[in-house]
Amino acid sequence: MTEAIELQIDKPFNSKTDGNTVQYACIDQQLTGKCIQYHNDQWFTFTNTNFETLYINIGNRQCRDLRGVQLVAFEGELCSPDTYRILDCISLATQDDIYTTIGPLKPNQQYWLNIDGYLHDYCQFKIEVSPTPKGVSVRAVDVLKKVGGQKKKNVVQLNWSINDSLAQSLQNFIIMRRDEAAFSFDSIDQVPVEFNAFGAHQPDYSFTDQLYEPGTYWYRIIAQNAEGQKYLTEEFSFQINSIDLSKAILFLDYEENDDIVISVYNEKDELLETINLRYRSREHRNFTLYIDKYKKDATKELRVVLYNKDNDHTKEVFVGLE
Repeated sequence: MTEAIELQIDKPFNSKTDGNTVQYACIDQQLTGKCIQYHNDQWFTFTNTNFETLYINIGNRQCRDLRGVQLVAFEGELCSPDTYRILDCISLATQDDIYTTIGPLKPNQQYWLNIDGYLHDYCQFKIEVSPTPKGVSVRAVDVLKKVGGQKKKNVVQLNWSINDSLAQSLQNFIIMRRDEAAFSFDSIDQVPVEFNAFGAHQPDYSFTDQLYEPGTYWYRIIAQNAEGQKYLTEEFSFQINSIDLSKAILFLDYEENDDIVISVYNEKDELLETINLRYRSREHRNFTLYIDKYKKDATKELRVVLYNKDNDHTKEVFVGLE
């Protein structure tokens, strides 16, 4: 097989799965078949010094199909599958920066990593073996209690509780959100762990979010300790329907492929949003403008400027908010 890339502990390495082929003589599908589908795998190796536990940090992923990568970590004699001992085998179906934990490890032992594109994806990525985790744990950690999520029209609420032993080690919770068009999660808020004057912790927490466009939204509650280590605890998804949102329909009549700019202003003539689109009559003739997101910055109406960059034509329409 092609020689495995040797990783040094705490030294990141940039790599990609493109152009690789599966080395079937060096894998054991009976051991890994349920968690990985081989397609274009990349091989790595590292030698532990005296660490009992190490973290495989994978970040800066750019994947053709936005599916991410999958990972197998094992020890044994390479290309002798009957000697393998699997340390971890997991599909990392996200493009966020993540880590997975491997251990217990033996001192001065050589270990192997096999990374492949998830569901035949092709990815560029940065990999690092380190005693320090970076990103968010790839596996959810069961540290919360009474966890729940609910949606009422376009408002989402997450609720969770923590126990006494957990409260002392945590600093805050990070709320992350992703929509259908995004390839990774964004951090949108932090909820600190709170204590009263007597040192007793607050057991119950909540987070509320208002959404302004239809689609599927995913949320993650990330627990962060005082050392900055981040643990995925729970993930939720919610479907926001068009019927739950206030909207206005703009009639757009342009030539196919015209370059159109829609600018939305409030009564103070402050620009609230700019929308750029390449006109398609089937898709844009009756253009839906979702207006709930503008109500915090405008009171009665919006001024919407429609500008055609191809013929330098401008049109204004007004949209009521009441």
